[in-house]
Amino acid sequence: MLYIRMLFIMAVTLYTSRIILQVLGIEDFGIYNVVGGVVLMFGFLNNAMTAAVQRFVSFELGRNDAGRLHTIFSMSVSIHILLAVLVLLLAETVGLYVIYSYLTIPEERMFAALVIYQCALISFAVSILQVPYMSCIIAHEKMDIYAIGTILDCCSKLVGVYLLTILTGDKLIWYGIILLVISIMVAVFYRTYAIKSFAECHYKFIWDKSLFNNMITYSGWSLFGGVATVGAMQGVNILLNIFFGPAVNAARGIAYQVNSAVSSLYSSFTQAVNPQIIKQYSAGNLDYMQQLIFRSCRFTYLLVLLFAYPIFFQTGRILELWLGVVPEHAMTFCRLVLISTLIDCISMPLVPAVNATGKIKKYQIVVGNLLIMNLPVSYILLDITNKPEFSFYVAIAISVLTTSARLWICHALLKFPIMNFVKSVFGKIIPTTILSICPMLLYSHVNDLNLLASLCSCLSIVLLSIWFVGLENGEKEMVKNKLFKTIRKND
Repeated sequence: MLYIRMLFIMAVTLYTSRIILQVLGIEDFGIYNVVGGVVLMFGFLNNAMTAAVQRFVSFELGRNDAGRLHTIFSMSVSIHILLAVLVLLLAETVGLYVIYSYLTIPEERMFAALVIYQCALISFAVSILQVPYMSCIIAHEKMDIYAIGTILDCCSKLVGVYLLTILTGDKLIWYGIILLVISIMVAVFYRTYAIKSFAECHYKFIWDKSLFNNMITYSGWSLFGGVATVGAMQGVNILLNIFFGPAVNAARGIAYQVNSAVSSLYSSFTQAVNPQIIKQYSAGNLDYMQQLIFRSCRFTYLLVLLFAYPIFFQTGRILELWLGVVPEHAMTFCRLVLISTLIDCISMPLVPAVNATGKIKKYQIVVGNLLIMNLPVSYILLDITNKPEFSFYVAIAISVLTTSARLWICHALLKFPIMNFVKSVFGKIIPTTILSICPMLLYSHVNDLNLLASLCSCLSIVLLSIWFVGLENGEKEMVKNKLFKTIRKND
């Protein structure tokens, strides 16, 4: 269900992005991305509590303690209500100050920018309040419901894009309003399902001081990591706006639209496997947990490579077909962000293993400080070179460092066998990647093919490389058995 969701979302996202860019224009599209980014700056608060709730809920499910589970849910709802109020206060003060004082927005578009800012802010507050319900759905591994909800969100955005083309008035303001209505509708869907399906999802005011302290302490360190992540993403977006204006924000927005479609591959996979990693830790099955991590790290990389490589190889032609008018820098940005994502996805399954221990202080300090270095280093290089691509080079270098840091911290906390990891993961993905690069040697010949034939050629070579090098023998047998069962069912 998650992969059906992923393919559908990828197709709709690419289509709607083209229409939105055409309807809004490059300047308004860039304004929406940078103003929406100001709201997401406050996402570190929500991200911190989301990590805490998912960890505590999954942990108690592994221990089968229904009473404790209900207490955790009720406490998390209360905390998220306070969190939503705090975000609104910060956004209406600090956020507005950033917009008025630092962003490069044409004066005649300031009113529209403020309207979409308020719409994005309310939408974000709604997403905060639904976190406890979403955490329970994911912890119970109801991935079909999660997939249905995201498909509903995607279909609604497709309808919204159609409405955007026929509505009169300021298209940018209408776009913000449409997205707000969709976020409320999807939140109602998840909340209704969770309340009807899970006994613990019936909110009752409970105040457990000890649990509150544990969750806040845990989320406090997650908060530090969240600040770093948001600073790395949205802070750089604001820097690009200050140095180069909304047009470069539009190009960056396009790159991250493509990246979002590709990264949904590994986010779908990790979304399904993360609760299992935490549950295995809470049940004491550490050997199985390690094997689960090895496979998850390898599979996430191979799945992303399968789609990222053909896109990387034919970025220019894909963007021209997709957008018609391609913003300057968009092609380079797309390729660089795909490289960064490929590096990041290798180590992402290590994160729930660290979270499962509850000892996240060292992890958040080390990885958080590495991530936040994106801002000062990018600022220095942008100031020296006056080339926006350098912010992406910095992100790639930081991705390499954070991957190494996650491995080291897992070894320190869980006695994680680094050499076994290197053999099982890097020993497979590096040869697979090298073999997949072979079409680059034939670039001039392959590029003469039409786009579909060229993409199919790239995809075929990557698939063959994964089959013969990336998968272990037992995994190949599993794939064969699944295919045979599917064929027999269809017969």
